[in-house]
Amino acid sequence: MTKNKPLQPLRPRTTAVAVRAAIGRGGCQLAGEPGKTPVMPEMMKQQPVPKETAKEPVVQEGRNLTEKEYFPPSGPLLGSVGKSGGTAGPAAKEGKYTLNFDDADLAEVAKVILGDTLKLNYVINPKVTGKVSLQTAKPLTDDEMIPTLEMLLHMNGAVLIKSGSLYKIEPEATATIDAPGIRSGLGNLEPGYQLRVVPVRYVNVAELQKAIEPLMPPKSVVRADEARNMLLLAGTAEELESIMETIKLFDVDYMRGMSVAIYPVKNVDAPTIAEELDKLLGTGSKGPLAGMIRLLPIERLNAVMAVTPQAGYLEDVETWIERLDRYNTNRSSNLHVYRVQNVDAADLANTIGQIFGQGGRSGSRGGSVAPGMSGSSVSGSASFGGDSNNASSGTSSDFGDDGGSSGSSFGGGSGSSFGGSSSSGMGSST
Repeated sequence: MTKNKPLQPLRPRTTAVAVRAAIGRGGCQLAGEPGKTPVMPEMMKQQPVPKETAKEPVVQEGRNLTEKEYFPPSGPLLGSVGKSGGTAGPAAKEGKYTLNFDDADLAEVAKVILGDTLKLNYVINPKVTGKVSLQTAKPLTDDEMIPTLEMLLHMNGAVLIKSGSLYKIEPEATATIDAPGIRSGLGNLEPGYQLRVVPVRYVNVAELQKAIEPLMPPKSVVRADEARNMLLLAGTAEELESIMETIKLFDVDYMRGMSVAIYPVKNVDAPTIAEELDKLLGTGSKGPLAGMIRLLPIERLNAVMAVTPQAGYLEDVETWIERLDRYNTNRSSNLHVYRVQNVDAADLANTIGQIFGQGGRSGSRGGSVAPGMSGSSVSGSASFGGDSNNASSGTSSDFGDDGGSSGSSFGGGSGSSFGGSSSSGMGSST
């Protein structure tokens, strides 16, 4: 039988514990070199919250109109004219062609200018005929030759039309048909008769046509397209350029050139003041200032707005508004308000109307009295100061007797309806 050896005591597992501790310490650290505390990136650090700056309170401007408001013009009434815009143009070229025709045939003149001088291809319609007499005292440049020919053709009822590299001389009656395709705007104008579409920006095209048509050559405006606010023009390059200068003169922002003022009215309503100013200043359709001043009553603000292209008229409008903004105290109504406390206001008004002879409401309901009081009706005839005749019968007055006296409807004893001796009015009690 063998002896069992005594069991050895267990040794602590220090190695495993040490490894676990090392792993635990390593898991709590960020990746980096061993033994060094890692540096936290700036983007991971907690950033201080910026303090909000105190906001200034927003002050809302009062919208009540108490003083005159003036709005000066912000632009011109007429557009600018001229290509150079006020600067000096290019120096004029020296001419080198002198023309001298004495009762020459129109076809011969066209041959000299287009074929012999400018070396251009051209064709002339047999229907175009006429005689020309021309003499130039000053030599003409190359750019002046074609406009000169167009002027001579126009005098004989013909036009010059450019079609590619070929120039055609056609009768003026068929010019719009034979002209090349329509182009937009007036840029890059080529020599010859042509059609152009010009958009109008600020004013109505029909009104613009009325204003500029007398200033342009006949038949220059082919059509005014009101739906798209455009003008269809026809003419030579020189004529179209002149038309465009005229359009620029009138096609401006109308309101930018206006002076506007708003005048508050204190004592009279705005439509009345505006009507009186219209008659005074003559701003109607047949007045001397028609179209120069427009007066618009603004009932919402009880003010008058004046619009004019001449700012000097606003001073006259302001002066007369100050003179007319007053009322007649003798004609003003004397209105007082009494707040009824114990009875219905409509019934009280009806009763007072009967007393002062203005009649009562038809179909009005019976009068009401104060709570706790009984009422009676007025009947019979009344006298203003008798001795023994009562104006009513009953036990209490209309305005709330407590049922004790035997007087009249508005208080009395054995006397008249509005005054007696032995009992009080307006609700007495024994």
